[in-house]
Amino acid sequence: MKYHTNFTYLWTSFLVSSIGDWLYRLALPIIILQRTGSAYHAATVFGVSFIPWVLFSLIGGSLADNYPKKKILILGNISAV
Repeated sequence: MKYHTNFTYLWTSFLVSSIGDWLYRLALPIIILQRTGSAYHAATVFGVSFIPWVLFSLIGGSLADNYPKKKILILGNISAV
């Protein structure tokens, strides 16, 4: 039963982290819209916030195909801090 509990903690922490990330991505354009009144600037901020995700997912996929996955996960988590 210990394995099930650890997985539940891991899954819950991932869920909370993902919700926080998406709330941030949603809140930033709303703040820009309120401050500037420009829907163009709000949409630009929203779109630009996805550029690192797209670029790093492409690079990460390529690295995952060519190198040991455990090392890539460790390096990715270290560099995310």
